[in-house]
Amino acid sequence: MSQGSVRWLPGFKTLLRLMNLALQGRLKPVLTVLGWATSSAALTLAMIFLGYLLPKNINGGGGLYGSVISASQIPLWIYYVANFSLCVLATVMISDMSRSLLSFFASYFVAAVITVTILSLPDYFGCCGGALEGAAVSWTFVALFPYLFLIELAGTFTGIGLAEHFL
Repeated sequence: MSQGSVRWLPGFKTLLRLMNLALQGRLKPVLTVLGWATSSAALTLAMIFLGYLLPKNINGGGGLYGSVISASQIPLWIYYVANFSLCVLATVMISDMSRSLLSFFASYFVAAVITVTILSLPDYFGCCGGALEGAAVSWTFVALFPYLFLIELAGTFTGIGLAEHFL
């Protein structure tokens, strides 16, 4: 068979239509926001489950062990550097100042929703009788605000600056 006589598969034209580049350009910020939010929520949940981002004084009673309170701060530094790098990478991928700022707030909100949902899952399935819903909201607020908000905002502006300078 010569190269000129290659037969087109019946679904190949449909595949070419589905690989519409204009559609990929419109979905790029949306998919970037979803990936950004999921990654940020996963990092936050990992640090909450390890005990590094729990409130130090839970409901006035102080329920944390001394080994958690006086633990090494290296995992927290890794967490904050990873979130900063994640924001830089996401904003460089978006490479537009207005879309990057809107994407930052959208991803921050979606990450908070994912974090609260995962922490409240036992209550949703009726395991704990509603005891974890309030704790999930307060743990999420403690984990995401103010340090992570400021670090991610700084990472977003750094990514905007890098995208403007290099792209």
